Amino acid sequence: MAVFTDVPDYEPEPEPPPRPFKPWAALAAFMVTISVLLVLLTRLPGDQLASPEELAQNFERMALRAGGLRTWDTPLRIALVGKGAGDYTPIVAEAAARFSALSGLDATIAPQGAETFNVVIELVPDREYGLIAARVGANEQSAEYLAEHTLCYTVTQIQNVRARRATVVIPYDSPAYEIEACIWHELMHVFGFQAHPKGIASALLAERRMTRNDMVLLRTLYDPRLRRGSRDEMMERARAIIADHARTVQYARDPLAALSVSGRTP
Repeated sequence: MAVFTDVPDYEPEPEPPPRPFKPWAALAAFMVTISVLLVLLTRLPGDQLASPEELAQNFERMALRAGGLRTWDTPLRIALVGKGAGDYTPIVAEAAARFSALSGLDATIAPQGAETFNVVIELVPDREYGLIAARVGANEQSAEYLAEHTLCYTVTQIQNVRARRATVVIPYDSPAYEIEACIWHELMHVFGFQAHPKGIASALLAERRMTRNDMVLLRTLYDPRLRRGSRDEMMERARAIIADHARTVQYARDPLAALSVSGRTP
């Protein structure tokens, strides 16, 4: 798009005399420019680490929405079913490996046709999209909302504040990039985040991969120090844990390795 504006008449001012060339000053300016470019190139938009306070506020919003944590205490066995599901196995395997590294729980892909699993990602035709929610336990109002207002969704069944089964539903006619983004987004819900963050780079917003913010929050979510206590007590401990993890990954070349539970690096 081009924008044209009227320019008023003016009389040009006399040009200032040329400045003497200073090679050392020019070299210093060049080095500063290169340094800025290197920082920009190594910090992609989706890799921007939020402040500990922003992360803590979002943790409370995302993980304690229902008044307490809703996490797994058993291994995850993930099945992919539906048209073209096999094409996305590598993405799910990567997400599962990251979850294992950050939570300390095993997460594996179930073989094709397996009957035993506790997480299923269903790629379905549009006509079945809203029906799955009701089938797996969502009430009628929730099912209607999911069908009309979402690109993909997750229904997680909770027992005694623990996740026991989760179903991810994605229309298989969606573009491949959209299915990929949905997989990362919905698996973050599967792993235990009940709501979306605000103002930070996250797979639960616009990013198509797990970010450093996501890793810090997921590592915190499964920290054993948060297993007990009131909401206020958990948040007090969570703030300290988040600040510690944020320092760990701030300059880490491999944030996942830096945050991984001992022996769980994929």
